[in-house]
Order: sequence, then C-alpha cells, then structure tokens
Amino acid sequence: MRRERRELHDLLARLERQVSPPSENDLRAMARTASSRPRPLPSPAPPRRWPLQARWTGVLAIALVIAVGLGVGLGALIAPSGTAAPGPIGTGFLPGPGWTVLQTGSDATPERQALAVATNVPLHPEDSARGIRNSSGLPYSTLLQLPPRGVVIVALFTLRLKYEPWSDELFPEHELPLRVRDAMNSISYSYQMRPERPLGQYELRATVGDHRIVLHFYFGARHPSPQLIATAQRQLDRLIVASVSGPTTNADRRQSTSAAARASKIVDRTVVCSITPGGVRELDVEARSGTRDFSDPSKWRFLPHIGFRDPRTSAARLTSASMSAGRPYIQRDPGGSSNTFLLGAACRTANAGVSLSSARLSGGAASPVGDEYDCVVPAKVFVRVRAVFRAPTSLRRGRTPSGGTYYYAREDIREAAIAISTVLGKPIALATAHESGRARLFVGDTCGPSG
Repeated sequence: MRRERRELHDLLARLERQVSPPSENDLRAMARTASSRPRPLPSPAPPRRWPLQARWTGVLAIALVIAVGLGVGLGALIAPSGTAAPGPIGTGFLPGPGWTVLQTGSDATPERQALAVATNVPLHPEDSARGIRNSSGLPYSTLLQLPPRGVVIVALFTLRLKYEPWSDELFPEHELPLRVRDAMNSISYSYQMRPERPLGQYELRATVGDHRIVLHFYFGARHPSPQLIATAQRQLDRLIVASVSGPTTNADRRQSTSAAARASKIVDRTVVCSITPGGVRELDVEARSGTRDFSDPSKWRFLPHIGFRDPRTSAARLTSASMSAGRPYIQRDPGGSSNTFLLGAACRTANAGVSLSSARLSGGAASPVGDEYDCVVPAKVFVRVRAVFRAPTSLRRGRTPSGGTYYYAREDIREAAIAISTVLGKPIALATAHESGRARLFVGDTCGPSG
C-alpha cells in the first residue's frame, strides 16, 4: 500500500512539473470572465482563449492531462456518435449522428462547474487532449476553421444557490428541451472570434431544475439558415440535466403525462381579478405592433405584443398577462422573454362571458413603439385571455423569485387577444395581436394615454 502511494505521489509530481502554467493572456481572460455578466474581451493573442469562467476550465485541462498520464483512453472524454456510453454523467450531451461530444465527465457541485462541448465537425488536432493542455478549454482552432455548415455548442453548468436570488433574473426558468431560437446575439456584449469570416455567435441562459446553464452557439455562417438552426436544435434536444435533489418520481411522470393530455392549440381563459386599492384603482393595457429586422426583413426584431397589469400589484401577487404573436428568430432583442404566453395566477377562474368585440370602444392599430393606456376600473374586473398556438401546448405553472405564481406557454402564437370588462358587462379594453405583425388596441371612456 505504501509503495503504491509513493508511486502515485511520484506520478502526480511528474505531471505537475509537465503542466505549463497559464500564460499572462490566459490569466487576464480568466479575470475578465469571473464576472457573471459577459464583458467584451480583446482580440485573442495567442489563439487560446474562451470567454467562460475560469474555475472549471482549469479543472478540465488538468483532468485531460492526468487522464493521458494515467493511460485513460480519450473515448471517455471525446465520444463520437456510435461510441458513446449510455449517457453522460450528471449533465451533458448525448451525441447525435455525426456529432462529437467533449465533457468533463462529472456533474457540477457548489465548488466546481461542469462543461460540455458538442460539434458536428471533427475537432482540430490542436484541440485534442495534448493541444488543450495549455488552453482555457474552448475548441478555438476548430472555431477558426469552422465551415459554413459547422456548429459548435458549448455548455456551462453551475448549481443554483439559494443565497443568490439576485441571479434568478439572469437565468429564467426553462424546461427541457431548450430551444435555440430563445438564444440572443452575443456579439452585442462580446467579441467576434473570427472577424475576417464572422461566425454566428449566440448565447442562451436558463435555469433547469437546480442548475444554471449558459449555452454558447457558434455557427460557421454569420446568419445561420433555418436548416443550420434545426441541426443545432436536434443536438440541443439531446442535452441532459440531472437533478441533485433526486430522480424523477412516478408522481412527476403522472403529472407530466396529465399535462400532455391537456395540450391544445387554443387556450381561452376568463378570470376575475381584484384590483389593488390605493386611491383610484387602475389597470395598464398595452399593445405594440411588430418590427422587422432592418438588416434582414425576413426576421422580426420585435414581435407584436399585448398585455395588461395592475400597476400596484406586488411581485408576490401577479395580476397581469402578456402575449407575443409570431415566430421569434434566433436574433432576438437581449433580455426578451422566451415565453409567448404569461398569465398571473392571482386572479380566480370565472364562469363569465366576455366579448372579444371592439363595440363601444375606440382605437385601432398599435404603434411599433408601443401604445399604453391607464384605465380607471372598479374593485373587480373580468379578464379574458385567448391564444391560438401553432401547435398543441399546455399551460405550466411557474414561480417568481418573490413567490408569485403564473402560468406560461412557449409555443408560437398565431393570434392573441385580451379583453377586459366590468363584472356587469361594460367593456373596458380590448387588445389583439396577430403573427403577421399587426397589433390593435381599443379602450373605453375610462382610459387615457399613460403619462
């Protein structure tokens, strides 16, 4: 036993002498990326840089060196299609046909983050185990030569910590599978990795269960085609995120099956809402027509949007609803919600008929910059929320960091409407949105433009 310990100690000592310390440029990049918010980095020199946090990249590099030193085959870390194990350990990608997956092989812990990389092109030799030794972990050489139809996905996993509620806003809750279209263009706060032949670079942040996830998508084309986005989506569908709180239970499976059985293309709900007192009771209603992207009119910059809210409601008691119609594209406005349908759960279901007609109301097409009105209302109002989705969906229940509950759906909406009336049937407001980009807003005589 003592002899084995001495041999292991000698081996680790030799490995330590062989591992080159990080360069000054690497240390500067690590210091910049220690922040939770991305910041622009200078052009990399030498080309061994990756704008991710430093803790796990160092662990990955050392793990690869030790694995090679101990004679561990690369198949345990780089798994081409057809040679992968039944699944990743904890979190990571299952490789799809034609994809190669690189991952740390262990789940994230409070002290350690985890990494997974997936690519549909062969890794450059410099990004192999020996080439990655002195780098920060990103397949940088592969990205420099990424062909137009190439895709690289890099995933960073951390644990959601209870004492960091401030970060919930940066990582909205999602369920698997995540969607590439919910990513936003990361060039707005990062640097172009290949300026002479620009890559398409996008980022998606999400909370899945008890994990925070940051996904970076690199496309060989600056403006990826729908086919290339679909290629990335098929691999993203194979992302696995294990829960540290335990496996899925039979009750969870029954609940999921029940929700799927209730899926429908049409969601039509009428609720009664108690308006927060405080002087004059008011509701805010809004509508905004869609805006096309200036550089590519085939894509939306802003989707047509409608909504209402009680301005005095607390974050723990949501009296609001919002919907966006149309199909969002991968180039979306930073900070935009990936939910196409949101309905606060503070209102109670009501068995009442609320018309979707604009009779006795005045208004018309909404401005692309948005129209908002304040409406004086009684203590209780009826609100009807109706959405026609492209595909069957079901409402799911979510919770805000402040404890408020809401219902949401993420399927694309063809048309949406919000109608508000008094409990006696007098119409107050009607807002509609259509996937064509049109939004309309009609209001009654108790409403006026927001100041």
